[in-house]
Amino acid sequence: MKTAVNSNGDISFLYEKLMDSLECESYLKKDTWIFMESDVLKKNMKNNERIITISKNRSFDFTIIQNDKIRDEVKFFFAKQLMQDKMCPEINYLYSEFKRIFQYLSNEKFSHAQSLLDYDKEELLSDFRNTLERNQQSTTTIAKRINKNIKMDIYFVDSGILRSLKKMYDYLYQEIVENKKEYFERDKWVFSEMPFKVNLEDFSANKSISFTKIAQPGIKKMIKKLCWHELKMTVVRTAIMRVYSFTSFSRYLTKKFPFVNNVEDITYDMLHNYVAYLKTETGLGPATIKGRIEAVHKLFETIRFMKWAEIDPNVRIKSDDIVKVIDKTGDPYTEEELREINRHLDQVPIQIARLLCVLQYTGSRISEICSFKIENLRKSEDGRDYLTYRQFKTNKYNVIPVEGIVLELLTAAIKTSREYHGDRAIYIFSLENNKIIKPNLIDQKLKRLSYKWELKDKSGKPLNIKAHRFRDTVATNYAELGIDPIAISRLLGQKSVGVLKHYVEIHNDIYLDAMQPLLEKQSQMIKNIGHIEDVPKAEVEDTIAIPLPNGSCYKPASSGLCQHANCCYNCKMFQPDSKYIHVYKNHLLRARQDLDIAKLNGYDRILQINQDLEKSLIRIIEKVEEEGVL
Repeated sequence: MKTAVNSNGDISFLYEKLMDSLECESYLKKDTWIFMESDVLKKNMKNNERIITISKNRSFDFTIIQNDKIRDEVKFFFAKQLMQDKMCPEINYLYSEFKRIFQYLSNEKFSHAQSLLDYDKEELLSDFRNTLERNQQSTTTIAKRINKNIKMDIYFVDSGILRSLKKMYDYLYQEIVENKKEYFERDKWVFSEMPFKVNLEDFSANKSISFTKIAQPGIKKMIKKLCWHELKMTVVRTAIMRVYSFTSFSRYLTKKFPFVNNVEDITYDMLHNYVAYLKTETGLGPATIKGRIEAVHKLFETIRFMKWAEIDPNVRIKSDDIVKVIDKTGDPYTEEELREINRHLDQVPIQIARLLCVLQYTGSRISEICSFKIENLRKSEDGRDYLTYRQFKTNKYNVIPVEGIVLELLTAAIKTSREYHGDRAIYIFSLENNKIIKPNLIDQKLKRLSYKWELKDKSGKPLNIKAHRFRDTVATNYAELGIDPIAISRLLGQKSVGVLKHYVEIHNDIYLDAMQPLLEKQSQMIKNIGHIEDVPKAEVEDTIAIPLPNGSCYKPASSGLCQHANCCYNCKMFQPDSKYIHVYKNHLLRARQDLDIAKLNGYDRILQINQDLEKSLIRIIEKVEEEGVL
């Protein structure tokens, strides 16, 4: 195997430095670690006492590795993992896996190496794979994944032992080689370690970006400059998506134009061949194609503007080349789809179930609701509960009132988080690890849920449960209830009313009424619900109908204030109207949604209220549909 990196024996220095900086006990400098003799090992074993008492592997024996420099590297890797609590409780399994790696590294061909990094990674992994196969040991394992069509994808990946060797090599490379470089020169940027503050979103699954898959050195440098520049000004997702796009561009150049290394080498024809390739050969969706073209466009325009390199003015992507993506209107869940989802939410962890229930009521962005902290739930001076939180997309704070079942869900979630973590609890919705529940984990759980229970959408196809569609559903429900568009946009945390068209899908006959600002008279009547003394007096005040946003009330004004203004559907004096049939049906949907969620969480009081409301609404709808205007 060819030499890849000359580490010059630096691992000895790094190993000593590690022990000192982490205050690692001197015991870990030994070549044999016995579980019960080391405090740090016992600490990492606390959740798996069976291993200590029963397992045959009650120690780590590194002496099998004859080369003392490589042995120190392996010990360094294990010690660093232990100090970062990354091995508990799988420590015994990992050692069993690594023991075969130790045997491989004890081979004569490693006897004179200064470091494992003296060997090219791909050749090292290939040689290890051949060794395993000669010994009739597996080098692949089956992986399964539920795709967007809710079908099971089965594919092969490298076995755990091969991935373990790769992980060790990459870790050593980062510590020995990359960490010596100026931060910009490194091929992996960890956002929390960068020399300037990065706008890091809590919910992001990506805590770093890697440029290792960009093969052209000169182009890589320009891409890193762009990302460095943008990370100072915007959220990390922009840089992450840029790197995905540039990796695609790099692969294309490697395949079609292997002689290209710098941006100056790229011609007009190369750029436009790439655009044609994206549009005709990749099978990608319009939005993805647009993103990849815009990334390359942004790179070249920024290089010109910042004067990072001299590029021919004709080498550019024209605006006509950028794919036009037509924004679709919202795709809300139907009543049956929503009920099917809620009926099976007991199959996911209770904290995720609660999160999804709150999402159905608030319409918040999934990234934001995952990031809700306990401190975000507050009380106003008049005792009302509300959530205040920063919106990552707009970088502004939004405030939404919470009450009833939403408040109960939030309170229960906070109680569970504090049961898990005590005073260290941070997030309203958290699992046992006291970390944020990330959207990609929720996405995986929902796909598995739909696959296992064979949930179907309105067309009879497998239901791909997307968290963002709850936002569409809430927006549509608000609109169909006749809520002012300005109020909807504020509740959803939108920049403007115009954005609502991407979330709302309602029937045309409803749209004209629902999406227009409420009539002045109707607005006044809504404000007066529960405040009958403010309603203008009629000549015959005991026979006048009091207009409501969903019908009329014939309660005599002389009988005093209505003490149950929110219970009109159960009131004998409530008079429904056929023009509000969509409102009644929407309220029935919400009542059934409350029922399902109350059953899931064991809220008996809310369950009883909504059972009564459901019966009343069914009676009203049936009567209106039979008789028309009453």
